[in-house]
Amino acid sequence: MSETIQKESGSFRDPSGFVFRYHNQIYRCVDEPAWLLVEEIGKAGVLGDLVRKDLIVDTKPVDEGSALYKELGALLGNEHAHILAHEQIPVISYPSELSYAMLADAGLLHLLLQTELFEKGLSLKDASAFNVQFKKGRPVFIDIPSIEHPAKFNAWIAYGQFCRMFLFPLVLKLYRGYDIRDCFLAHIDGMDVGCTYKMLGPMQAWRPSLFIDVLLQYFLQEHSSGNKRIEELAHKKDYGSHKSGDPEIQIANLNRLERKLLKLRERLSSRGQWIKYSTDNSYSAKGEDEKADFIREFIGKYRPATVLDMGCNTGRFSRIAAEGGSRVVAVDSDHDCVDMLYREAREKDLNILPLHMEIGSPTPAMGFMNEERRSFLGRIDCDCLFMLAVVHHLLVSGRIPLDSIREMCRKLAKRWLIIEFVPVEDPMFKKLLELRENIYGHITRKYFEDVMGACFRLLSCREITGSKRILYAFEKI
Repeated sequence: MSETIQKESGSFRDPSGFVFRYHNQIYRCVDEPAWLLVEEIGKAGVLGDLVRKDLIVDTKPVDEGSALYKELGALLGNEHAHILAHEQIPVISYPSELSYAMLADAGLLHLLLQTELFEKGLSLKDASAFNVQFKKGRPVFIDIPSIEHPAKFNAWIAYGQFCRMFLFPLVLKLYRGYDIRDCFLAHIDGMDVGCTYKMLGPMQAWRPSLFIDVLLQYFLQEHSSGNKRIEELAHKKDYGSHKSGDPEIQIANLNRLERKLLKLRERLSSRGQWIKYSTDNSYSAKGEDEKADFIREFIGKYRPATVLDMGCNTGRFSRIAAEGGSRVVAVDSDHDCVDMLYREAREKDLNILPLHMEIGSPTPAMGFMNEERRSFLGRIDCDCLFMLAVVHHLLVSGRIPLDSIREMCRKLAKRWLIIEFVPVEDPMFKKLLELRENIYGHITRKYFEDVMGACFRLLSCREITGSKRILYAFEKI
């Protein structure tokens, strides 16, 4: 296979085909059954209707008489079948990187899409959180071959997976404070009902809102004949006629799940450690405005197409970059900051993708052979990197040397870096040093400039009024 064809490793489990990249476009090889279904829903107007409603990515068959089809066919060889062209999602995110509201919205998208498909005699056979990506603060479904003609209509075959991927992580976050990130890093396929029941405890599981989805499902799994799970029972071939059961049962269940997720979405309040950082820090109001002006002037002058804001807090500078025309990925280790920024991005249609992640320990490669899901560093691509009020956290809390921080900046930034120097005598630096040995006396302005200067050329700098902090704009050498 030509090196110009790049298979997406996350699609290797799909029996109907695989996703690949060619000339920076996204395509999908599909087998005959999947192709016929796409043709059917395309001619019926279902596919176009779902695209117009922003429920699924724009998807078009590649004309089998076209030069593109022949070109791709020659490169794919024996793997060549039917080919779909997909709208490209700029940055792929994983469930472990989503905030509470983001995961809830991804689940609500599944329910809305399932309801729309159900009315057309169709269904989703999967409910994986990996099948949802985000565009300008809104979720969109990407796995077109997951659509099928169901064998029965009274039950949704993906219900069990929906609970594992969406409902259970949200419930555990709300009632037990269990981190969504930890959930998916430890359980790539979502949280099992048995683990959920044990973590909630019997008393919580008896809550009316959890009785059906947690308690009942748990006891059915543990005590049913052969210890079969609900979703396994749903796959039985002798369950009934081809269109068996009362479809109103599934409609009622979808509506019930939608109400539950809407309530869950609104119940978690934002109270993270750094929520008030922008108003409770080392800056004066004038200093904060000077910092914003520095960012605004840089964005206006250099016009980076993409910005990665590492340590975005509540997103003031991410918003400035987005308003200046940049597509922004905003990362922070404080869940509630990320959740607040996401809700704002969705409400205001901002071109910002907020992600919850430890800056010093970004999402690793995961899944089969550690190749199924790429690391965050393998997915991100940015013209400009923001590292604002974050270096001292990496130095002290992360115990990461300055030259290693510089190397991270060099790898992440394709061209520009905006970074903030925070001296050891700064109040926030001192706060981080409480109960720690101060081994940072050598971190002076000159030392900082010398270390960063090994990989970056200084474009401009500005001292912030009322503090000894300094903003730098660099260009990669």
